[in-house]
Amino acid sequence: MSVPIEFIEKSGITRTETRRHLDDIEHHWQEAPMDGKIYGRSLGHWIPIDGAAPALFEITSFNRNPAINELGATATITFSWQFDNGVPTEQSISGLGILANALRTVDAPGIKENTTFTLSATDGATPVTRDTSVVFNAPIWWGTVTSLTPEPHHIQAMTKRVAAYSNFTVDLSIANARSCFASAMSNPIRDLRDTIFNISQWDSFDKLDNVIFTLADGTTTIPYRICIRNIVEDTGGGTVGWNVVF
Repeated sequence: MSVPIEFIEKSGITRTETRRHLDDIEHHWQEAPMDGKIYGRSLGHWIPIDGAAPALFEITSFNRNPAINELGATATITFSWQFDNGVPTEQSISGLGILANALRTVDAPGIKENTTFTLSATDGATPVTRDTSVVFNAPIWWGTVTSLTPEPHHIQAMTKRVAAYSNFTVDLSIANARSCFASAMSNPIRDLRDTIFNISQWDSFDKLDNVIFTLADGTTTIPYRICIRNIVEDTGGGTVGWNVVF
């Protein structure tokens, strides 16, 4: 079978190309749809040259939950994902191996450190990948203490926050105690502002730096900054609001 000249020209292969290239075109031409249209090949698919390319197999989402976990703890991460324009003939997640093609969610127990996971899949013609990351952050603690020199275990009995190191707001009910906040020295609290006027009250806090905390696993130790109000407070049954600034 000879190769139609329109196919050669619209494929961008000139008449002076080697016979090897022309033979390759002729081989694919014999497999092309015989409906009178002009086709080219892209990523293993026949595409009408004068028409729109067909939508290719793709990963539309690859999620993990929880995304942020407590440093020093062991987490079970739940992954979920979706495809469009086809279904996989093979799929896998790095560290978990090959998965059944019908699965769209899976649990990964025993995760202890920052890890990037890659979902890989193919529909038999188009290979696709997508990454997602799991992060472990040192906890932030906030609450009240009575002493200007509290022990780490007193701090760790306060409210624990496991999240990104970004600004947040808290309301404290205090009875003859002191507002107290603690975060890792790698991401220390840098200011504390009242929520009424958003004015810095940083100078009214004592800062204790490089206090060593032992985390949930009993072995991981990291230095913390502790911020303690240097006056005794009593909100009389109400609350005081703080903007915590990183």
